Amino acid sequence: MSLARVGRHFPIHKLPHRDKVAVAVTLASLVLLPILKKLKKFFAIRNNTILELDLRDKLIVDTPPSPIHEIFGEDHIFVLSELVEALDLAAKNKNIRALIVRVGKGFEVEYANIQELRNAVLRFKSSGKITMIYADTFGELHNAVGLYYFASVFNAIYLPPSGTVSIQHLVSDVPFIKGTLEKLGLSAKLGQRREYKNFANTLTEESLTPAHRESTHSLLTTVFQQIVDGISVDRNLDRDRIISAFSKSPFPASEALREGLIDGIMYSDEVYDHLHETLDLSPKKSHFLFAKSFLKTVGRRYQNKTPFYIQLAPNYSRKIALIIAEGDIHLGEGGKGDSPSIGSDSLVATLKVIIKDPSIKAIVLRVNSRGGGYVPSDLIYHEIVRAKKAGKKVVASFGNFAASGGYFIAMAADKILAQPGTLTGSIGVIYGKFLTKELCKKIGITHDFAWNGPVDSRPPPENYHSGTFYSTLHDYDERQLRTREDLLDLMYEDFTNRVAQNRGLSRNQVEDIAKGRVWLGSQALDFGLVDKLGGLDDAIREAQQLSGIPLNVTPEVVVYPKPFSLLQKILKGPPKNSEEKQKRGSGGVMSLVQNFGVIGSWLGTFKMVSGMLTSLGDLQPALKVAFAQTQSALKSSDAELLCTAPEMYMKF
Repeated sequence: MSLARVGRHFPIHKLPHRDKVAVAVTLASLVLLPILKKLKKFFAIRNNTILELDLRDKLIVDTPPSPIHEIFGEDHIFVLSELVEALDLAAKNKNIRALIVRVGKGFEVEYANIQELRNAVLRFKSSGKITMIYADTFGELHNAVGLYYFASVFNAIYLPPSGTVSIQHLVSDVPFIKGTLEKLGLSAKLGQRREYKNFANTLTEESLTPAHRESTHSLLTTVFQQIVDGISVDRNLDRDRIISAFSKSPFPASEALREGLIDGIMYSDEVYDHLHETLDLSPKKSHFLFAKSFLKTVGRRYQNKTPFYIQLAPNYSRKIALIIAEGDIHLGEGGKGDSPSIGSDSLVATLKVIIKDPSIKAIVLRVNSRGGGYVPSDLIYHEIVRAKKAGKKVVASFGNFAASGGYFIAMAADKILAQPGTLTGSIGVIYGKFLTKELCKKIGITHDFAWNGPVDSRPPPENYHSGTFYSTLHDYDERQLRTREDLLDLMYEDFTNRVAQNRGLSRNQVEDIAKGRVWLGSQALDFGLVDKLGGLDDAIREAQQLSGIPLNVTPEVVVYPKPFSLLQKILKGPPKNSEEKQKRGSGGVMSLVQNFGVIGSWLGTFKMVSGMLTSLGDLQPALKVAFAQTQSALKSSDAELLCTAPEMYMKF
């Protein structure tokens, strides 16, 4: 509805003068309020502010923390996209003068995430602002090449006199547990497609196969080249000199300074004094602000609501849905908290809601997954295809991992972006089971045999074949083995055919790069498995361009599934129908149990807390059922579950 139409329906010119003034003030406030909000956020950051970031003992994740984490003020969890956004916004804020970062113990950031953070620091530095990093040490009794790779992008690196720089060549000691399984009485009966699907080897072999060695060497060599190139450019050092430093490391602080690996030997208080001197700024006139606090003050870049008077424009929309898909892929509801997972029910329900929402023009699927089940991956893939048919543009953004099932769920996207160090591909399948009969004997569990035929008879071969195929107590017979191999061929052919179809490659081209082999993002770009190198912000801009949202307009990015508070879960109980369940995005009751599980980790053991919480069961019958199921699972012994569950081991 346009303003002219409003004027026709509501003749303002006929109103009394006082009412005209009131209408004018109201309309002016609607226009000015968003502008005033932006000005308020701008002036909320005081002049001469220095942005601080402490990454010691921090967990950097893609999935935002659960409500329980936020309530209890868990500050050890950083969301990668928030850190990147804080750095990008600070780079453009005139009141921010510099960035100082402290690292040391507990810097366990995956390689692709390091690259995304490095790029954000590089953009901050390119704005003309000072960047400094202080490390207690680069590796105390361990190789800290990843930490130093991150630090090398800063203008200046500082260490205390006792610190060291430990950057060694990359070595992968691959564990093989076949012998351990045998000692326990377990045996892995797995089939794989094909020779590069290396995970199965760790359970069935005692050393590297030629294919396993080849792929591992390729990954290590390419990662090493990327690290050396990055350090060489950002530290302005010759590549040969850096490679020599890798061979001679570790270095005490004094030698690291002579090698050009650091810029000074100082304690943390001296680094802060030096920063003030570099900025020609009195400590009394400077203001320090953590990156998280800065972002809360200025607000998220993509989460400003579209003013309603703009929404009145015909067909106007600037919404992009951001779906975080992190963890193993499985059937059912997705997990939350410190160990997120991708449940097909949750993600499919989320996609169904987005498909029905006409205001959403594009989807960014952020994938950080090593893979999972074939069936749940297929169900999610199907909904991605449906979203495209409904007119939504889909862009996939790969984090640390988008391998096997993680690649499967994203391969239908219109565009795929990855970091150079993303681990992706692994187009292959593992299928099989563990035999547990010997383990059960060792712990005193015996079994006898019965079937649904005559009581004293043995089943004929065809009945035995179908009845024991999934049993962990019976090895595959010859016919069952053929069945397993046929299933492997079926799944592998389906996977590779879909890759060819979605990526515009021939079947032979896909076979050359499939076979279960893992590739880095830079390699995947060369082979056509991804379209561009870049991070989440690049993916959002790509979705903006594909969906026709003007590039001079900031899109509104809506994170899905939308938050559903604990109070809402308690008051509303379980959803009344499938449509309501889809709108919630995930199962409310089990999510509540998972959140209480977080509290349990703080108080001691989950058993104790779940017992206490059972008394709250009267609030909702659904809670009683959930807690009863949880307690029942907790009371079951792992050995009993292992020896009785007839579950197949199937992994993408």
